[in-house]
Amino acid sequence: MPTQQLSAKAKDIYSSAIEAREAALDACARIDAYLAQLENERQINEMAFRALQEFRGFYYAEMGFSIECLAKGMELTPEQWAVIRDNHVFTERSRAAIDNYFYGENK
Repeated sequence: MPTQQLSAKAKDIYSSAIEAREAALDACARIDAYLAQLENERQINEMAFRALQEFRGFYYAEMGFSIECLAKGMELTPEQWAVIRDNHVFTERSRAAIDNYFYGENK
């Protein structure tokens, strides 16, 4: 989405949401690496492994919520969302959250 079309406030919201998304992706990558290390070393029990996987899922849920807040805060049209959606890497969970916001669950 061309940023020159956005107000200063919208640019700030957009930048904050992208930073939050990047931080969440980084956290997920670190958790994935740690899980892989522990799994390879076989030093973790099943319960702890599941807890870490659920914690990773929390980051993805938070990322989806942040992106949804971005869309609402910027009052994006479905067309504007489509441009952002197609030009940035989102998880399927994040895309689903925003698609649901714009198009409803059955679209």
